[in-house]
Amino acid sequence: QGKWLIDEPLLERVDLKFESKTIDYYREILKDKFSDVKYMSEFNHFSTLKKALVRDNKALKLYKSRINCDYLISTKLEMVPSNYPSVRNFSVTIIVYDLNTENIIFKNEYHSYRKIKSATSSKLQNFIDSSIKIAITDFSKKENWKFYTTVK
Repeated sequence: QGKWLIDEPLLERVDLKFESKTIDYYREILKDKFSDVKYMSEFNHFSTLKKALVRDNKALKLYKSRINCDYLISTKLEMVPSNYPSVRNFSVTIIVYDLNTENIIFKNEYHSYRKIKSATSSKLQNFIDSSIKIAITDFSKKENWKFYTTVK
């Protein structure tokens, strides 16, 4: 099954509070799926390379050598600009890297749309929150992993 590392999410036009909410959802949803899960916050001596990873996957070698995990879960949260001011488009991208082969073994983009007038409303905050939870819950489903023997 291997050792898993959940990196801090990359945020694009999303409030910083959703970084910790995302990690909390991973903790809650994946606790029974993977037995050896670590979080970037556990490594004080190593900063996330999430921005470098977007440009170049050579960062995978650093993750492997410094943290010694087998898999890296990378998440991007993005409020996508819309042509319609009252329509909110939120995207969650989850990528899993095999750090031993430096290949992507899972990638999925989840999109949510909702008509919300105010960009500062609690409806928008709830929309983002539920979109993150839905994406991580879907990611953890067994059928997403049927081709990967390294995962339960």
